[in-house]
Amino acid sequence: MTKFLVIDTTSEASFVALFDDKALIQEISFSGKVASKRLLEIIKSINISDLTAICCGIGPGSFTGTRIGAMTAMTLSFAWQIPLLSYNSLVPYTPKGERALLKQGKALWLYEEPLHKVSQIISLQETLSPIYVMSSQIPALTEAFPNHTFLETTFCFERTFAFLKEQCEAKAFTDPRKLELLYNAP
Repeated sequence: MTKFLVIDTTSEASFVALFDDKALIQEISFSGKVASKRLLEIIKSINISDLTAICCGIGPGSFTGTRIGAMTAMTLSFAWQIPLLSYNSLVPYTPKGERALLKQGKALWLYEEPLHKVSQIISLQETLSPIYVMSSQIPALTEAFPNHTFLETTFCFERTFAFLKEQCEAKAFTDPRKLELLYNAP
């Protein structure tokens, strides 16, 4: 039976979740601003026996938040001797076969679902519409890029679960010493 702990502190909507072969078992959401204070306390509150892997969101996201979640996941993976999986934090927001965009300060991060490819882009001139974005970013993006269509997307545990289960089955584990984080330098 596959059972994995997911840690994602890359954004304001941070979470810790526990999945098994079939579905989400438990999920605790919290503000990314308190990740450094509450993350270990939250992990302790979850029944984490018999884990197959630990998964962590590697961004794009805030510099500090991304590092807190990744370092916690790497430390637990090493201490418990369980494999580590990393995933792009835009996976939960990207409908199958589509693209999602995250605006952070002046940076634009584009995630393309079919290729599991993320890139930091300068402008949207070369990018086709529509693009999925979190609802809080629609007004600013629409004002900045009036020639593009932005569709609202919400976080979807099912997409995260399907992606991570596929990665587990393929044994696409991450070497913790080579974990590459996606964030804007402070």
